[in-house]
Amino acid sequence: MAAEWVATLLKWLSDVLIGDKTITDNDLHISQTKDKKKIIVKNSGNGTINVQYNQISIPAEDSERVLKLLKEKAFDHNEIFIEDNAKKILTDIRDLEVNPDINDLVVFFTGKLPQNDVIIMRSGLYIRHLTELGDSSAQKMKKDIITRYGERGNHIINLASAGYFLSYIKPLYEQMCTEPEFSNEKFLQEYDIIVRDMPFAIFVNHRMNADEIVRKVEENATRQLRYDVSEEVIALHGYGLNTDTIAEAKKILDTRYSRIEENTYFRGIKISVVNVYYKTKIK
Repeated sequence: MAAEWVATLLKWLSDVLIGDKTITDNDLHISQTKDKKKIIVKNSGNGTINVQYNQISIPAEDSERVLKLLKEKAFDHNEIFIEDNAKKILTDIRDLEVNPDINDLVVFFTGKLPQNDVIIMRSGLYIRHLTELGDSSAQKMKKDIITRYGERGNHIINLASAGYFLSYIKPLYEQMCTEPEFSNEKFLQEYDIIVRDMPFAIFVNHRMNADEIVRKVEENATRQLRYDVSEEVIALHGYGLNTDTIAEAKKILDTRYSRIEENTYFRGIKISVVNVYYKTKIK
Protein backbone atom coordinates (compact mmCIF):
# COMPACT_ATOMS: atom_id res chain seq x y z
CA MET A 1 0.00 0.00 0.00
CA ALA A 2 1.33 3.43 -0.93
CA ALA A 3 2.24 5.91 1.80
CA GLU A 4 -0.59 8.23 2.87
CA TRP A 5 1.03 11.28 1.35
CA VAL A 6 0.77 9.70 -2.11
CA ALA A 7 -2.95 10.58 -2.21
CA THR A 8 -2.06 14.28 -2.14
CA LEU A 9 0.49 13.76 -4.87
CA LEU A 10 -2.02 11.84 -7.02
CA LYS A 11 -4.57 14.64 -6.74
CA TRP A 12 -1.95 17.24 -7.63
CA LEU A 13 -0.87 15.28 -10.70
CA SER A 14 -4.50 14.82 -11.77
CA ASP A 15 -5.63 18.41 -11.21
CA VAL A 16 -2.56 20.33 -12.32
CA LEU A 17 -0.92 18.22 -15.00
CA ILE A 18 -3.32 15.67 -16.44
CA GLY A 19 -6.52 17.71 -16.49
CA ASP A 20 -9.59 15.50 -16.80
CA LYS A 21 -7.71 12.22 -16.42
CA THR A 22 -8.02 10.69 -12.97
CA ILE A 23 -4.85 9.10 -11.58
CA THR A 24 -5.15 6.44 -8.90
CA ASP A 25 -2.80 4.23 -6.92
CA ASN A 26 -3.05 1.78 -9.81
CA ASP A 27 -1.34 4.31 -12.07
CA LEU A 28 1.26 5.54 -9.59
CA HIS A 29 3.11 2.91 -7.56
CA ILE A 30 5.86 4.09 -5.25
CA SER A 31 8.04 1.23 -4.13
CA GLN A 32 9.32 1.13 -0.56
CA THR A 33 11.88 -1.04 1.14
CA LYS A 34 10.57 -3.29 3.93
CA ASP A 35 11.31 -0.73 6.64
CA LYS A 36 9.36 1.89 4.63
CA LYS A 37 12.21 4.36 4.91
CA LYS A 38 13.24 4.49 1.24
CA ILE A 39 11.09 5.56 -1.68
CA ILE A 40 12.25 4.18 -5.01
CA VAL A 41 11.40 6.42 -7.98
CA LYS A 42 12.65 6.27 -11.56
CA ASN A 43 12.61 9.18 -13.99
CA SER A 44 13.19 8.39 -17.67
CA GLY A 45 14.36 11.95 -18.33
CA ASN A 46 12.21 12.43 -21.46
CA GLY A 47 9.13 14.09 -20.02
CA THR A 48 7.74 10.86 -18.61
CA ILE A 49 7.87 9.83 -14.98
CA ASN A 50 8.50 6.11 -14.55
CA VAL A 51 7.56 4.97 -11.07
CA GLN A 52 8.51 1.35 -10.49
CA TYR A 53 7.73 0.32 -14.09
CA ASN A 54 4.42 2.26 -14.29
CA GLN A 55 4.21 5.26 -16.60
CA ILE A 56 2.36 8.56 -16.37
CA SER A 57 2.74 10.88 -19.34
CA ILE A 58 3.68 14.37 -18.18
CA PRO A 59 4.61 17.36 -20.34
CA ALA A 60 8.38 17.67 -20.54
CA GLU A 61 8.31 21.21 -19.17
CA ASP A 62 6.60 19.91 -15.99
CA SER A 63 8.78 16.87 -15.31
CA GLU A 64 11.30 18.74 -13.15
CA ARG A 65 8.47 20.25 -11.13
CA VAL A 66 7.03 16.80 -10.51
CA LEU A 67 10.39 15.43 -9.41
CA LYS A 68 10.85 18.38 -7.06
CA LEU A 69 7.46 17.69 -5.50
CA LEU A 70 8.27 14.00 -5.10
CA LYS A 71 11.46 14.91 -3.23
CA GLU A 72 9.69 17.44 -1.02
CA LYS A 73 6.91 15.00 -0.16
CA ALA A 74 9.40 12.28 0.73
CA PHE A 75 11.48 14.60 2.93
CA ASP A 76 8.34 15.99 4.62
CA HIS A 77 7.61 12.46 5.79
CA ASN A 78 11.18 11.62 6.82
CA GLU A 79 11.62 9.25 3.90
CA ILE A 80 14.64 8.96 1.64
CA PHE A 81 14.11 9.97 -1.98
CA ILE A 82 16.27 8.13 -4.48
CA GLU A 83 16.12 9.14 -8.14
CA ASP A 84 17.77 6.46 -10.22
CA ASN A 85 17.16 3.18 -12.02
CA ALA A 86 14.81 1.35 -9.64
CA LYS A 87 16.08 -2.17 -10.22
CA LYS A 88 19.71 -1.14 -9.69
CA ILE A 89 18.88 0.78 -6.52
CA LEU A 90 16.93 -2.12 -5.04
CA THR A 91 19.93 -4.38 -5.66
CA ASP A 92 22.32 -1.86 -4.07
CA ILE A 93 20.10 -1.37 -1.02
CA ARG A 94 19.78 -5.13 -0.60
CA ASP A 95 23.56 -5.48 -0.75
CA LEU A 96 23.98 -2.75 1.84
CA GLU A 97 21.32 -3.86 4.30
CA VAL A 98 22.48 -7.47 4.53
CA ASN A 99 25.65 -6.09 6.08
CA PRO A 100 25.12 -6.76 9.82
CA ASP A 101 27.35 -3.83 10.82
CA ILE A 102 25.15 -1.39 8.89
CA ASN A 103 21.90 -2.95 10.05
CA ASP A 104 23.04 -3.06 13.69
CA LEU A 105 24.12 0.59 13.54
CA VAL A 106 20.75 1.77 12.23
CA VAL A 107 18.86 -0.31 14.80
CA PHE A 108 21.14 0.94 17.58
CA PHE A 109 20.56 4.65 16.93
CA THR A 110 16.83 4.42 16.19
CA GLY A 111 15.08 5.99 19.17
CA LYS A 112 18.32 7.44 20.53
CA LEU A 113 18.88 10.15 17.92
CA PRO A 114 16.27 12.56 16.50
CA GLN A 115 14.30 10.85 13.73
CA ASN A 116 15.59 13.21 11.04
CA ASP A 117 19.18 12.53 12.09
CA VAL A 118 18.66 8.77 11.74
CA ILE A 119 17.27 9.34 8.24
CA ILE A 120 20.27 11.50 7.34
CA MET A 121 22.69 8.97 8.86
CA ARG A 122 21.14 6.20 6.78
CA SER A 123 21.43 8.41 3.72
CA GLY A 124 25.11 8.98 4.53
CA LEU A 125 25.70 5.23 4.86
CA TYR A 126 23.99 4.66 1.51
CA ILE A 127 25.94 7.50 -0.11
CA ARG A 128 29.15 5.91 1.18
CA HIS A 129 28.01 2.62 -0.36
CA LEU A 130 27.27 4.29 -3.72
CA THR A 131 30.65 6.02 -3.65
CA GLU A 132 32.44 2.72 -3.04
CA LEU A 133 30.59 1.31 -6.05
CA GLY A 134 31.74 4.26 -8.16
CA ASP A 135 28.15 5.40 -8.66
CA SER A 136 28.01 9.06 -9.70
CA SER A 137 24.51 9.49 -8.25
CA ALA A 138 26.02 9.63 -4.74
CA GLN A 139 26.88 13.32 -5.00
CA LYS A 140 23.46 14.24 -6.40
CA MET A 141 21.75 12.44 -3.54
CA LYS A 142 24.01 14.22 -1.05
CA LYS A 143 23.21 17.58 -2.62
CA ASP A 144 19.46 16.89 -2.35
CA ILE A 145 19.74 16.05 1.34
CA ILE A 146 21.88 19.11 2.09
CA THR A 147 19.32 21.28 0.28
CA ARG A 148 16.67 19.93 2.64
CA TYR A 149 18.59 19.70 5.94
CA GLY A 150 21.25 22.37 5.51
CA GLU A 151 24.64 22.48 7.19
CA ARG A 152 23.63 20.06 9.96
CA GLY A 153 22.58 17.50 7.36
CA ASN A 154 25.91 17.91 5.60
CA HIS A 155 27.82 17.31 8.84
CA ILE A 156 25.80 14.18 9.68
CA ILE A 157 26.27 12.76 6.19
CA ASN A 158 30.02 13.32 6.50
CA LEU A 159 30.11 11.70 9.96
CA ALA A 160 28.33 8.66 8.53
CA SER A 161 30.46 8.54 5.38
CA ALA A 162 33.67 8.74 7.42
CA GLY A 163 32.56 5.92 9.72
CA TYR A 164 32.37 8.03 12.90
CA PHE A 165 28.96 6.73 13.97
CA LEU A 166 30.52 3.30 14.35
CA SER A 167 34.02 4.21 15.53
CA TYR A 168 33.23 7.14 17.85
CA ILE A 169 29.57 7.99 18.51
CA LYS A 170 28.29 4.48 19.24
CA PRO A 171 31.14 3.70 21.70
CA LEU A 172 30.53 7.10 23.33
CA TYR A 173 26.90 6.20 23.98
CA GLU A 174 27.82 2.72 25.23
CA GLN A 175 30.26 4.19 27.74
CA MET A 176 27.99 7.05 28.86
CA CYS A 177 25.00 4.76 29.42
CA THR A 178 26.87 2.72 32.04
CA GLU A 179 26.96 5.72 34.36
CA PRO A 180 24.36 5.93 37.18
CA GLU A 181 22.93 9.34 36.22
CA PHE A 182 22.92 8.74 32.47
CA SER A 183 20.12 10.15 30.36
CA ASN A 184 19.63 10.26 26.62
CA GLU A 185 19.47 14.05 26.91
CA LYS A 186 23.05 14.11 28.22
CA PHE A 187 24.15 12.00 25.26
CA LEU A 188 22.35 14.27 22.80
CA GLN A 189 24.10 17.32 24.28
CA GLU A 190 27.45 15.75 23.49
CA TYR A 191 26.25 14.44 20.14
CA ASP A 192 25.17 17.96 19.07
CA ILE A 193 28.68 19.25 19.86
CA ILE A 194 30.15 16.49 17.69
CA VAL A 195 27.83 17.38 14.79
CA ARG A 196 28.63 21.09 15.16
CA ASP A 197 32.42 20.61 15.23
CA MET A 198 32.59 17.87 12.61
CA PRO A 199 34.30 19.77 9.76
CA PHE A 200 37.20 20.92 11.96
CA ALA A 201 37.43 18.09 14.48
CA ILE A 202 39.60 15.06 15.15
CA PHE A 203 37.76 12.35 17.04
CA VAL A 204 40.25 10.43 19.16
CA ASN A 205 39.60 6.71 19.60
CA HIS A 206 41.42 4.02 21.57
CA ARG A 207 43.56 3.00 18.58
CA MET A 208 45.24 6.42 18.32
CA ASN A 209 48.37 7.50 20.19
CA ALA A 210 49.65 11.00 20.96
CA ASP A 211 52.03 11.14 17.98
CA GLU A 212 49.24 10.21 15.57
CA ILE A 213 47.01 12.93 17.00
CA VAL A 214 49.77 15.54 16.56
CA ARG A 215 50.35 14.36 13.00
CA LYS A 216 46.65 14.68 12.17
CA VAL A 217 46.51 18.18 13.66
CA GLU A 218 49.43 19.31 11.52
CA GLU A 219 48.03 17.67 8.38
CA ASN A 220 44.68 19.37 8.92
CA ALA A 221 46.37 22.70 9.66
CA THR A 222 48.43 22.50 6.46
CA ARG A 223 45.32 21.70 4.41
CA GLN A 224 43.23 24.49 5.95
CA LEU A 225 46.00 27.05 5.48
CA ARG A 226 46.41 25.97 1.87
CA TYR A 227 42.72 26.54 1.14
CA ASP A 228 42.51 29.68 3.30
CA VAL A 229 39.78 28.26 5.55
CA SER A 230 38.32 30.96 7.78
CA GLU A 231 37.80 28.65 10.79
CA GLU A 232 40.84 29.04 13.06
CA VAL A 233 40.38 26.02 15.33
CA ILE A 234 41.05 22.30 15.04
CA ALA A 235 39.13 20.59 17.86
CA LEU A 236 40.29 17.36 19.48
CA HIS A 237 37.40 15.34 20.92
CA GLY A 238 37.83 12.42 23.29
CA TYR A 239 36.22 10.68 26.24
CA GLY A 240 37.15 8.21 28.97
CA LEU A 241 40.70 6.90 28.72
CA ASN A 242 41.11 8.71 25.40
CA THR A 243 41.31 11.98 27.35
CA ASP A 244 44.68 10.82 28.70
CA THR A 245 45.94 10.37 25.14
CA ILE A 246 44.72 13.86 24.26
CA ALA A 247 46.56 15.24 27.32
CA GLU A 248 49.78 13.61 26.07
CA ALA A 249 49.26 15.07 22.61
CA LYS A 250 48.55 18.51 24.12
CA LYS A 251 51.97 18.52 25.82
CA ILE A 252 53.59 18.16 22.38
CA LEU A 253 51.23 20.64 20.72
CA ASP A 254 51.94 23.23 23.45
CA THR A 255 55.52 23.39 22.15
CA ARG A 256 54.32 24.06 18.59
CA TYR A 257 51.29 26.37 18.95
CA SER A 258 51.01 29.43 21.18
CA ARG A 259 47.25 29.24 21.70
CA ILE A 260 45.52 26.05 22.81
CA GLU A 261 42.37 25.95 24.91
CA GLU A 262 41.28 22.90 26.88
CA ASN A 263 37.77 22.17 28.12
CA THR A 264 37.32 19.07 30.28
CA TYR A 265 33.93 18.22 31.76
CA PHE A 266 31.82 15.28 32.89
CA ARG A 267 28.58 13.87 31.50
CA GLY A 268 28.75 10.74 33.56
CA ILE A 269 32.15 10.12 31.95
CA LYS A 270 35.12 12.42 31.46
CA ILE A 271 35.03 14.31 28.15
CA SER A 272 37.80 16.49 26.78
CA VAL A 273 37.72 19.04 23.95
CA VAL A 274 41.01 20.73 23.08
CA ASN A 275 40.93 23.61 20.62
CA VAL A 276 44.17 24.12 18.71
CA TYR A 277 44.42 27.55 17.07
CA TYR A 278 46.52 26.32 14.21
CA LYS A 279 47.38 29.79 12.88
CA THR A 280 49.43 30.44 16.04
CA LYS A 281 52.17 27.99 15.06
CA ILE A 282 55.44 28.88 16.77
CA LYS A 283 58.13 29.76 14.25
